[in-house]
Amino acid sequence: MPFLAYGLKFMSNKERAKAAIIIQDSAGSGKSRTTNQEILKNNTLLASIKMPSDLFVPNAIVSTSIYIFEVGVPHDFDRGVKFIDFRNDGYKRTKRGIKTISSPANRYHDLLLLLKSGQAAVNNSKFHNELWDLKKQYVEDVIDNTGTDWNFENHYKVNTTPEEEDWDKAIRNYMKFKLGKILD
Repeated sequence: MPFLAYGLKFMSNKERAKAAIIIQDSAGSGKSRTTNQEILKNNTLLASIKMPSDLFVPNAIVSTSIYIFEVGVPHDFDRGVKFIDFRNDGYKRTKRGIKTISSPANRYHDLLLLLKSGQAAVNNSKFHNELWDLKKQYVEDVIDNTGTDWNFENHYKVNTTPEEEDWDKAIRNYMKFKLGKILD
């Protein structure tokens, strides 16, 4: 994170400059918290993109995120940040090379639409809705001033409330089980 802070100091915001860095997810913990707080005093975190853990295979398997900033504009902690889970980018990487699994070009195209338009991207005729489950892959949320909550996992809330069809299925299975016990 000090490397990022150092680089951001030398950028100007004459034309609403943007900066991006791909960095290990754990970079926001420990001593880096202070650096992150300093970064936010002069720069706005616009987006955090969770990348596939096999991105650097065969050299490493590591959890990374891309952070995108608007340079020279102090972060407004009431403003939402786009958090995107892009672990499924359509590729599978192995020691033997990279393999196309599921429409990577379309997924990367859609990622750009999400960055530009947020949730409204799904209404764009060029967005591939069938490749995304945005309820699980896109969150717009605020961050706090601790500098520790820049990753997707900090903002995605798992819905533990069962849907009505889940409830109905559970009751049916329970009734089958009970009836089976009675009829035996």
